[in-house]
Amino acid sequence: MRSKVHQSIYAFSLLVLAVGIPTSNAVMNLAGACLFANWVLEWNWKEKWNLLKNNRLAIVLAAFFFLFVFTLFQTDHWQLAFQSLASKTPFFYLPIIMASSKPLNIKWQRFIILGFVISVVVSSFLSLFIMYLKDIQDIREGGLFISHIRFSICCALSVIFALYFSLQKNGYSPAIRVGCFAAAIWLVIYLFVIQVFTGIFVLFIVTLAVVFYFLFSHKKSKTIRLLLAASCIFLIGLLSDLAVITYQYYHYDATGEANLPLVTSQGNEYEHDRE
Repeated sequence: MRSKVHQSIYAFSLLVLAVGIPTSNAVMNLAGACLFANWVLEWNWKEKWNLLKNNRLAIVLAAFFFLFVFTLFQTDHWQLAFQSLASKTPFFYLPIIMASSKPLNIKWQRFIILGFVISVVVSSFLSLFIMYLKDIQDIREGGLFISHIRFSICCALSVIFALYFSLQKNGYSPAIRVGCFAAAIWLVIYLFVIQVFTGIFVLFIVTLAVVFYFLFSHKKSKTIRLLLAASCIFLIGLLSDLAVITYQYYHYDATGEANLPLVTSQGNEYEHDRE
């Protein structure tokens, strides 16, 4: 009974964490605190150690945290350095907690990932809606809830998860599969709309890795042709978008200067800095 309670708290905390990653730092930190407290209160250290020592990937991921610690020796601003280090502690404790806890069943795993995808999709719609209401000019401020770079990475990962769920014929209803496919298409469009290069680059790399995985693991010629065609279309779209962004960055459009107002509503002259 005690084990089931801790397992339920662990699963629910992971769900809250998945929802909090693309929406709120406060929710994410609260979920992390609950995970840590539940992990300590389980008090089954022997079982945790046996699970952890057999998971080398988790140990390697946790070790990356010490790279951030190493950078502290090169800073002159210790207060900011420790604040930055505190924000990166999930890189250390999350791999250890998840690797040393009893794995969740497949239903909970799918539920948590779907929760993450849904929260990203909802946040993307809300961010565009708020940008429209507030008339925000810098479209890169699409991540209104968290850093736009982090949110773009969440979008890229959600595309992969959503596409994976949409291709699963067993265990998912047609409505869920269609919804996941629509979510993937929308998030790809959203990434190109907000034009955050980090998210587009992550999406490209992950997609390329998935394509190569299927190319080497499936020997059906039809599957290979479809994957190659999809990869070429995606690559052409990505390179075209990057070319447009690069051109706009290095070629300043001065046509709008002729329409700049000369005086304010109070009759005072504007001073336009055109450099």
